[in-house]
Amino acid sequence: MTIDRLIPIFTVRWLAIHGLAVPTVSFLGSYQPCSSSNDKPNPNYRAMTQSTRTNKVLN
Repeated sequence: MTIDRLIPIFTVRWLAIHGLAVPTVSFLGSYQPCSSSNDKPNPNYRAMTQSTRTNKVLN
């Protein structure tokens, strides 16, 4: 004699874990490119500082 039970797929535990995991993975995925972009020097840094100094001298 077997009793067929319907086991729910979306339990409270499943919803709690995925409710926290999905935003966490999304945040970490968006945080990674931001942290690696600061490793490269800005090629326009010298041009920006020189143009500011030149403008101050001319004015």
